[in-house]
Amino acid sequence: MDIKAFINGTEYKALRDFTISEQAGNKTSSEISVLVEDQPVPLAGDIIELVDGTETLFWGMCGIPKSPKYKTGLEPRLYKITCGNSNSILSHRIINVAYQDHTISEIVQALFDDYIAAEGITVGEISTIDVSLDVYTAKDYNLQDALNELADLVSATWRVDSDKSFHFVVADDFPQFPVTISEDWGWIGELQHTTKDYSVRTVQYISGAKDKTTPQTETFIYDGDNNAFEVSFGVSSRPTISINGTAVDPSLIGVNGLDNIEDCWFMFSYESRTITYNSNSEALATGDTVTIVYTGLFPIRIRLTNESAVSRLAAATGLSGLRENVKLASNVTTQADAVQLAQSLLEQFETCENMVKFWMTSQQLYALGLDLEDTKTLTRVQIGLPRLGIEGEYIITERKLTPLLADPENAKEGLKIQLTLRDRNYLRSYGEILSNLRKDLVALTVREDDIVTIMSSFTERLQLSEAYIYSRSMPFFPSTTAAIFSPLDFGETFPV
Repeated sequence: MDIKAFINGTEYKALRDFTISEQAGNKTSSEISVLVEDQPVPLAGDIIELVDGTETLFWGMCGIPKSPKYKTGLEPRLYKITCGNSNSILSHRIINVAYQDHTISEIVQALFDDYIAAEGITVGEISTIDVSLDVYTAKDYNLQDALNELADLVSATWRVDSDKSFHFVVADDFPQFPVTISEDWGWIGELQHTTKDYSVRTVQYISGAKDKTTPQTETFIYDGDNNAFEVSFGVSSRPTISINGTAVDPSLIGVNGLDNIEDCWFMFSYESRTITYNSNSEALATGDTVTIVYTGLFPIRIRLTNESAVSRLAAATGLSGLRENVKLASNVTTQADAVQLAQSLLEQFETCENMVKFWMTSQQLYALGLDLEDTKTLTRVQIGLPRLGIEGEYIITERKLTPLLADPENAKEGLKIQLTLRDRNYLRSYGEILSNLRKDLVALTVREDDIVTIMSSFTERLQLSEAYIYSRSMPFFPSTTAAIFSPLDFGETFPV
């Protein structure tokens, strides 16, 4: 092995006591040690790369470099560096975006173009995902959290490889490990099988989501002093405004933070109930009638049940079969998208998670005609070990590389490759899932004006169509001139 380390492009001598950890969609810590001679001292935030010949083993960021404990000042300057992997680079970016009527793939591509590419990262594979969002907004939002959120919606996952390429892929597009792991693999080390059910769910709640009202018309009389018009709902798109019956040119209705207020008569913000008037425009006189027509947003909560999973679990355990989970989804802005998210989560976590851990050596890998690229995260691996109760397709979700001690027989050196594989829940680690569950439950609030839609799930993907009905259970929103809307009806099978 010819290991070299580069920090901000400068070469350092790398020591052979490194540990490189990789995990799809997560920030992970690795340990790399270098000898500092006449090079700059490593600092937190420096970019570090570990290369074995022509293969990059690690690319990420120096988190906490530690010098040796000097006693005489003459000791070798051996620095042990705790490094964040390449995924962690995206956690430093805050996004402000709004997309309307875009597919998940288009949104991810736009995030790459606008934010990720600036980090020197190239685009790898972005799966073609036809799921469209009526509106996706993220204001002062962490880029990594946004990618996690979009991945949750369609059972996808993402990563930044050590070769500085970004991938956002669904499971069908994961690469395939070319060999089936079976009883013939007698050299696999410390094979262990674990099952976990903390993420199993048969009932999924989506809270914090919103849907659109029918068009609302509200009328105001300008008093000459108050330059803010409060409508009954948060605005979902550019409203139309008329003064004394004469329509205002849409170019004169601007978006706060995007358009110059001096060029507009009226300004609005997405989800805000306030539409402000630029009095410097002198477009209004005292007593003028201002009519605002807009589509508003109202809160909804979804409860989707996987009836077949409930029945199966109840029969097996003698319990109710109800495993309920709450997901906060404040950026979901239609009932259809909320249902899509709920169904995606029910499909991902229908049964308990199987996890397999083992290790192999790089020499054993090379002997099969394979290389390290075949063990990268998000690789599909077929396992056929029925005697051990381990069968089916698994996904590599974590990989750890450490140096292997010299073989006393042939004096060859290589890498110890430790792998963790899962058959579901590919994106997050155990600790992160528990943290998210706790955060969701703490942040959950039920408002008296929420609409709760209760549904059951089927094997087939739900096909939704809109119809409008009268419902006595709809909330009342007080307004002098706003039209009361009717909630969406999904037919007799899915009553509101």
